[in-house]
Amino acid sequence: MGEPKRVSADAAARFVSDLADSPGFVATVLDTHLRRFHGGGAIDVPVTIVYGQRERIVPLAACRREELPANSRWLTPPRLGHVPMWDDPDALARILLGRA
Repeated sequence: MGEPKRVSADAAARFVSDLADSPGFVATVLDTHLRRFHGGGAIDVPVTIVYGQRERIVPLAACRREELPANSRWLTPPRLGHVPMWDDPDALARILLGRA
């Protein structure tokens, strides 16, 4: 999270426990690190990418902007991290609704 203080100790412990107990977690992490997204140019619906300036999980160099549709919105809000709905759910809602 970009704003870790917004996450209670109980919620943080639950996140770790849920990930540890998820049977598909390791396979998902491996796939997202070993494979690349292709074919996004064919997407014909609006696309908004919110890549917060406090993102610490997915490096910017790993983002494949050239694979996105030409009309994609790419936003980099200053206070958001990897889980923006925890950082600022109201700001994220405004962004996704096109009001920010």
